[in-house]
Amino acid sequence: MIHNLLIAYARSNETLKAKKLLDEYWQLVDKKDPEQIMQYANDMTHYARETHDNELLQKSYKIVEDSVVHLLEDKENIALEIHELRMRYNDDLEFEKYFKIVFGKIKKKKDDFLLIEKLNVLRELRHVLIQKIQTTTYPDNEEWVEYFRWSTQWNLSLQTEIEKSLKNTESSLSDVRIFWLGQLVQLEKSKMAFPKVGESFNIEDLQQMTNYIEEMISIWKEVENEIRETNEIFHLMDEVFAYVNQTNDKRIEAIYKEKFDTYLKKADELLEKYWQRPDISEYLIALSHFFLVFQNNKEMAKKWIERFDSKKISLQHYAQFVAIRYEAVKQLMN
Repeated sequence: MIHNLLIAYARSNETLKAKKLLDEYWQLVDKKDPEQIMQYANDMTHYARETHDNELLQKSYKIVEDSVVHLLEDKENIALEIHELRMRYNDDLEFEKYFKIVFGKIKKKKDDFLLIEKLNVLRELRHVLIQKIQTTTYPDNEEWVEYFRWSTQWNLSLQTEIEKSLKNTESSLSDVRIFWLGQLVQLEKSKMAFPKVGESFNIEDLQQMTNYIEEMISIWKEVENEIRETNEIFHLMDEVFAYVNQTNDKRIEAIYKEKFDTYLKKADELLEKYWQRPDISEYLIALSHFFLVFQNNKEMAKKWIERFDSKKISLQHYAQFVAIRYEAVKQLMN
């Protein structure tokens, strides 16, 4: 309720009302409850992004640093700092400084984490490192490539435990099975990230990875969870598109063309039902982009990018690659 009101004030440029609401909201927050403080800080962050208020954005981070950290255990603090890295990167707030501090803590504590905790840490590391590498030119990105190499090696060292966990999962437990299939996807990506000396890109590894994602799509389809099915369809298209870009291997487009035509049609049908949901919004940009790059279908691309524009959502709320993709669509449409 308060979050929605803050965003409404931001979009109607009612700054004084928003400031008054934030002040009153802070008075209601239990200063001994880290969850309440973080929710307050998150709401402030979203308002600051919507209004492009960098000073307020920095204040939201400072609130967490000053009021939450001392309330948490060491492991909880590391988890919070890791999660915050993605936000710092997207908000352009001292990402490099904080990444190096947090990475040092991860290396020191990595053997203390449970398997699930290790995999969650790796997920966050991969996400920010891929973005950082892709947006940093050579040779400045070499340091970040080495961080990524360390992460993939750690990931591969967990392969036996991951495969055992999937084997022990009951087929009826959709969420659990999906989680472990997702880890197998990441293992295949780790294999492809740094081929051994003398080896090149192995398209069979890509096909194995997409087989896992298609199994995930099938699981959600069978239990009639269309939102999660949609998530995995875009997961598949994102992954294949990334390797098309990275390798320029014409075999990928040849192998996946028919499959992509099918999934683009299905994604269009699903988003037609759900596009007004706020948690689906960035897929409107992705679908527009994929219609352009895989089919050169400007009519469908126009349909979905205009749907996104009609929502009047600030791109500040999204990861940088989403904003980059949005600009790419606009340029390709012209």
